Amino acid sequence: MSHQGFAGNADKKFKDADELERFKTDIDLVQYAASRGFEIVRSESSKSCQKLRIGKEEQILVFKDKGGGHYVYKSVYNEDNKGSIIDFVQKMDHCNLGEVRKKLRDFARMPKPEIKGYNGKLQSVEKDILAVQSEYFSTDICNDSKYLNSRGISNNTINNPRFFGTMKVGQYNNILFPHYNEKGLCGFEKKNKNFTGFVEGGEKGLWLSRSRTGKDNTLVVSESAIDALSHYELKPSSYTRYASIGGSMNENQPQLLAKMFKSLPSHMKVVGAFDNDKQGEAFSKQVEGILKENNPALSYERDIPTAKDFNKQLTDSLGITHNNTQQAVAMRKNQESKPRMTQAERQVRR
Repeated sequence: MSHQGFAGNADKKFKDADELERFKTDIDLVQYAASRGFEIVRSESSKSCQKLRIGKEEQILVFKDKGGGHYVYKSVYNEDNKGSIIDFVQKMDHCNLGEVRKKLRDFARMPKPEIKGYNGKLQSVEKDILAVQSEYFSTDICNDSKYLNSRGISNNTINNPRFFGTMKVGQYNNILFPHYNEKGLCGFEKKNKNFTGFVEGGEKGLWLSRSRTGKDNTLVVSESAIDALSHYELKPSSYTRYASIGGSMNENQPQLLAKMFKSLPSHMKVVGAFDNDKQGEAFSKQVEGILKENNPALSYERDIPTAKDFNKQLTDSLGITHNNTQQAVAMRKNQESKPRMTQAERQVRR
């Protein structure tokens, strides 16, 4: 073979490799999966991670790697099924690289599908956050928890539209509370009996309940998600949304609070539901200062629990102690058949 022949083969291999690299970065894997019948699970997706499913057969998570700009995926059910769009096509169609190239060239020429709830701009994430999001979105939504029941939180509250999907069940039945920053999911707390942790590689943001835009009139900010849930148990309202800092405040959380406060409409008020101690008072003053600096038209008030915190106030009111958690679980489950009226419903009844 001539020297020119060797050069031609090398040039072809380079072009082939270059084309495969372009497929990984230029073809949106969310759009491609949608073209193959996958649908986005909107309740379990974020700006930087999209969860998709096709019937009951398969669920995948799609990310964009910040390092190389590649779209990557991971199967929720099969740890070995993961990789780039090249791997995705090969797994689906059991084909070689030549056939993959043809399929992706054809897709690149086609009009891209309209996908409800997806704007075609998947934010890239660092490798550590990629692992955090992959772990979180591979878990199941919490709809029943003995641990939360033992803390006085009923399954009615867990499954309330305000909170459903804002907590998940991880390894060892740990309850996971997701934290979000301006880029999306950035970490999650882990809670269980005598255990509190935070996912390795993640960072604290804000835990958030669901919002009802145009209907909510109050935002309650608490130290923990369990305190927020307890506040709802004690003072249920259809017009209140919740946020938690997850314990001590880090350097990024004041900025996240500021951005959230700026977005609140003028008719809303902010309530600080922090612990009944010096640290709770300090948190309350800090949050009030952030609010006044960023949205001074909104009112602020501190709601002080009658016990150490709102969860202790709740468990005290229910007669729950560390020695009768099994009884507490049974009691909270028995109350599921007894729907409680919110403040708005009470007003209607009067």
